[in-house]
Amino acid sequence: MALFHSFTTLMNRYSDDKEMIANYWNEIQNQYSQSSRYYHNLSHLENMLNEFNDVQHLIQDYDSILFAIFYHDIVYKSTSNQNE
Repeated sequence: MALFHSFTTLMNRYSDDKEMIANYWNEIQNQYSQSSRYYHNLSHLENMLNEFNDVQHLIQDYDSILFAIFYHDIVYKSTSNQNE
């Protein structure tokens, strides 16, 4: 999976703790895979990553933006009117 590979590659630049990295990935995967998510799901992250990869040469702090993509909607309540 491209998302998993991108995330682990990113995390490996900051830590060699494989268990911690796996735990963080599992948290992302579990949160974005909740049944109440229609749009803000793993497909949404993958689409964002694809768009980001097209312009990554224009970005100065690639890693910060990549972390933001992975975590931007990790906490999401579908019934809230304040999500966006």
